[in-house]
Amino acid sequence: MLNRRHLIAASAAGLFAAGAGALPRALAQVVKKPAHMIVGFPAGGGTDVTARVLAEALRGVFAPTVIVENKPGASARIASNMSRTPSPTAA
Repeated sequence: MLNRRHLIAASAAGLFAAGAGALPRALAQVVKKPAHMIVGFPAGGGTDVTARVLAEALRGVFAPTVIVENKPGASARIASNMSRTPSPTAA
């Protein structure tokens, strides 16, 4: 019988497998400018620590520098809206 724990584990494995195929293509496009990672939660929390570890892993592989920006508030809606807005320096 399939219980809740098995369903969650199977879902997580499926999501990981689906995303793993696109990761090499995404990382192949190295940019010359610093990348900005927008986090919708306050600094010092678990999400911030995870974002900073990920930014350190991506530094030099994806971009020369990865800057973590914390934009807490409105249940992360502020950060979500910022990530959809093109930066003024993007041409």
